[in-house]
Amino acid sequence: MIKLKTKCSRGISGNFYDYYLLKWRIKKKIRLRLNTLPDSLVVELDHGFLANNKSLLKILFSIVETSRLEYYRDSNKITIYDRAKGNKKQFEWDVFTLETVEKAVNFCKTIKEYDKDFFLIGIDGADFLIRKRVSSDIHVIQENFLEEQYSFIYPFIKDSIVIDIGANIGDTVVLFCKRGARRVYAYEPHPFFFNLANRNIELNRLGDKIRMVSYGIGAREAMLTLKEDSASGPTGSFGGGRFGENREVKIKIMPFSKVIESVDGPIVVKMDCEGSEFDAILSCPVSALRKIKAMAIEFHKAPDPIIEYLKRAGFDVEIKYDNPTKYGRIGLLSAVLKEEIF
Repeated sequence: MIKLKTKCSRGISGNFYDYYLLKWRIKKKIRLRLNTLPDSLVVELDHGFLANNKSLLKILFSIVETSRLEYYRDSNKITIYDRAKGNKKQFEWDVFTLETVEKAVNFCKTIKEYDKDFFLIGIDGADFLIRKRVSSDIHVIQENFLEEQYSFIYPFIKDSIVIDIGANIGDTVVLFCKRGARRVYAYEPHPFFFNLANRNIELNRLGDKIRMVSYGIGAREAMLTLKEDSASGPTGSFGGGRFGENREVKIKIMPFSKVIESVDGPIVVKMDCEGSEFDAILSCPVSALRKIKAMAIEFHKAPDPIIEYLKRAGFDVEIKYDNPTKYGRIGLLSAVLKEEIF
């Protein structure tokens, strides 16, 4: 039996009992008729969908139960209201875009269709292309613009050189420019993210302040073959080594020390590189690290070796959050060089 906490009720569907017959494997497929107006939205479900799309179902059921979704059969379009029911947007119906749409409607200033693969969103004076069917893009926008997970390095950014390790879709490089960075050097080894980040930099007319570099970072120069983490396309977690038969991608690695030594001026570092932070930092000479006045480092296992090394190098280190997951510990720490050393 599929273990699924997602609950369906009469308030969500007139034939909600079919959902449980499917869950209990009494039925192989169902057509679930949702309580939407003006027309009833029918969703076809099978065991594979239940097993692989729990978060989508939770979102769909929640939106229907709170009467925030309207469906128009003739045009196959939906209207989604935000949680306060004060804002609404209309889209082509596609269950696989639902998580992206739900988040964007609730915290982005604008969201509109860009093409068959991308939405164009606006938030805090910045514009971004994000994928419709891969929700990790809107998730990083939420983390970095709404939740401001890197706010503790904002006071150090103005007029500084920022080195962004793991630029992803380019959201943080744009954010750092808007926070007053003099220049941003952004490292992103995955070809898809490298290209999307460049598109988002162009959208925000920041090409003169940002230099994208198609390398990852580590202890030494290397060429690695990693696996993507999703059959739908890469997310920021690609290369974690637990992704079975997904597509392989080759990425180039350069030493972190070389990255630091190539830059003059006060440096701020943001690092989110899916485990490579250990090799990168522990191999970097103290003399190079001391060119950095502040760092935000996402860690992907017990961070003690990094913390101890940075403290010996003269940094005040603080864990901002520490979240054990089934894949290991994931957290964020700050490191600020002591004033008497900088």
